[in-house]
Amino acid sequence: EPPDRTASSPEDEEERMRERMMRECEELCFAEIHKHLIKFLQDRPDASYTDWIEELHPENVRDGRLIGDAGFREIDHRFYVADSDHRVMWNRNVTTGPDDKRFVPARSRAVVGKAVPAVDLLSGELNLEGGGQKTHQDSDEHCDLISFDVNL
Repeated sequence: EPPDRTASSPEDEEERMRERMMRECEELCFAEIHKHLIKFLQDRPDASYTDWIEELHPENVRDGRLIGDAGFREIDHRFYVADSDHRVMWNRNVTTGPDDKRFVPARSRAVVGKAVPAVDLLSGELNLEGGGQKTHQDSDEHCDLISFDVNL
């Protein structure tokens, strides 16, 4: 007689319980972060994403490397990756879309555990031999500098 595949071992049950607890904890954490964002925006309606991250996670802020003592802050790059939960939450709650001046675009993307910097300029007059992609079908002079392949 074949073994019963519907029966689960105590280890399987423990693993499912751990996974459920992790999901619940993550949901509670994001709810707290969202609550913080709403209060932050009530208290400081003109504040920036950098201001919010600096208040929420001061351990992820340091003086700028290029300008140092000039008062510029640098936020950990992970807050700017395409799938950053904080960046996505900010954009959904603060901005009306990519044309809004407070919209925070992705500056890098995570690739297999590594952050790959993305170019800040979205298009320009460049030679497409470097691998950029055209942004306008009718124009050879515009390319998407943020689109790139990474060879790992």
